[in-house]
Amino acid sequence: MRRCFRLFGRGLVFSGIFLGLWDVVCWILFGSFSIPDIGSLWYRFHAESLLLLEPAVSRYAHPYLWDPIILEILIAPTGLVLFLFGILIIYMTKLFSRKDVKRRFSS
Repeated sequence: MRRCFRLFGRGLVFSGIFLGLWDVVCWILFGSFSIPDIGSLWYRFHAESLLLLEPAVSRYAHPYLWDPIILEILIAPTGLVLFLFGILIIYMTKLFSRKDVKRRFSS
């Protein structure tokens, strides 16, 4: 399971790097520098789930969680958010790995 999370984290890191480089290439080629935020990208792909997220978080998690925390994530650049979440997942898998457990299929 740890390997799956680590692979997912690496995919997020590489996606974040790719999107950041893509923004720079578009800036060089087209001359306009516009970095899409993750909220507008999410709205473009599936607006209904984004509109349902705010009442769900405010009602079931905590109202404070929505306004300063999730809104700041939604207005952040997409490449940066994917990169940081990937680094966080990789770090968490290394933090919670157990060194004392014998591997079953190791050679």
